[in-house]
Amino acid sequence: MSGVFVSYRRADSQGWAGRLGADLADAFGDVARFFDLASIAPGADFAAEIARAIDAADAVLVLIGPRWLEARDAQGRRRLDDAGDLVATEVALALVRPVPVVPVLLGGAAMPAAAELPERLRALAARNAAELSDRRWPEDRDVLFTALEAATPLRRRAPAATATSASVGVGAGLQLRDSE
Repeated sequence: MSGVFVSYRRADSQGWAGRLGADLADAFGDVARFFDLASIAPGADFAAEIARAIDAADAVLVLIGPRWLEARDAQGRRRLDDAGDLVATEVALALVRPVPVVPVLLGGAAMPAAAELPERLRALAARNAAELSDRRWPEDRDVLFTALEAATPLRRRAPAATATSASVGVGAGLQLRDSE
């Protein structure tokens, strides 16, 4: 796989991840993105597939929503501090690779400070973040996609041709006229 690996915590940013994934597919093609649930076959070793995908990615987007930093497990422990947390593992694996690792701030989330992150994730705080706001989504998305093009071999596809409009006249008979 080449393309973009999207790291996200379902409880924090699943909706935004889906929206961004659809936009990535529209812009770069379906092979340009990797999502855990949609990209891993049933029965596959989850951790091994994640590591393989990150190793082959041209860039990694780390989606950070309002609850990303403080997400807790059933025992009340912060998930990022758990050595087995898959999101933390994804980010740690990405940070040691020579590819762009872009924190993407969603829903008004702030960039975490290094002191707020576990040791293995502290380098994330030094990365320049992109922001995707609901109000400016198309503009913010285009800034992010331009940055991906500048830093990776990914290139946007030509936009799909739009259908021509037709007008319908009603009266003595039904008339269709193409307007191109």
